[in-house]
Amino acid sequence: MVAGVDGSVQGLETAEWAAVEAQRRCCALRLMGSGEPGGLDGALAAVSARHPTLSLTTQRDEHPQSALLLAATGAGLLVISAMNRDAREIAADAQCPVVLVRETTAGEIVLGLDARHPVETATGFAFDAAQRQCRRLRVVHAWRLPAPARGRARFTVLEEERAEWEDEEVQVLHDALRSWGEKYAEVDVLPDVRLLTASRALVNASARAGLVVSGRGPDGLGPVGHALAEFAQSPVAFVPA
Repeated sequence: MVAGVDGSVQGLETAEWAAVEAQRRCCALRLMGSGEPGGLDGALAAVSARHPTLSLTTQRDEHPQSALLLAATGAGLLVISAMNRDAREIAADAQCPVVLVRETTAGEIVLGLDARHPVETATGFAFDAAQRQCRRLRVVHAWRLPAPARGRARFTVLEEERAEWEDEEVQVLHDALRSWGEKYAEVDVLPDVRLLTASRALVNASARAGLVVSGRGPDGLGPVGHALAEFAQSPVAFVPA
C-alpha cells in the first residue's frame, strides 16, 4: 500500500488514514514524497509514533505525480490528499484503487452503484471495506424518470406512475446486490434508491460517510467522479473497472 504525503496538515491526515487502513489490511505501507524539509520525515515520525508495529518504508522523488502512478502499478491501494494538485489526474490514471482523503469520520460506507451496469470491482471493494470496518454499507442507486415523462410538466407525472417506476428501480438494485449479500452475509446493507443525478446523490450521501466508493471507467473519472473529487465531504475511493 502506498501513500503520497507532504508536510501539510492534509498530508499528515492522509498518512494517518493510510496507516489505519494498512493495519486493517495487515500490509506494509510505503510513504512517498518529495525532499521538502519536514514533509516525508514529519509524516514518517507521526505515523511511527502512533502505529509502532506497522511496517513502514519511505521513498523520495522530486516528480511525485509520475512516481505515484508508477508505484500504483504494483500497489493494492494508493492514498493521496484530495487537496493534492494532481489528485484528479492520479485518480483517473492509476492502475490500482485510489483514495482521495479529506476530513475523516467514522461514518458508514457508501457505494455508488448503477444497478443496470454495475462495476464489480467497486462493489467488491465497498463490501470488503464495510466488512473490515464493521460499518453499514449504503448502496446508492440514482435514477431518472423515463424519457417520455421527462418532457412532461412535473405536475402531470402521477404519483402512482412515479411509485411504479421507483419500485422497478428498487427491484433492479436488489437483484444486483443479491449475490454480494450472500457472499458478505455479515455486512449490514442499506439499499438507497434516489430520484436524483448520481453526482448529487453521492455528494449528499458523503455528508455522513466514512468512505464513498465509486467505480472508474477506462476514460477516467467522468462527471460523477469529478463531482466527488470536488465536493465530497468524506474520503472517496475510485476503483478501476
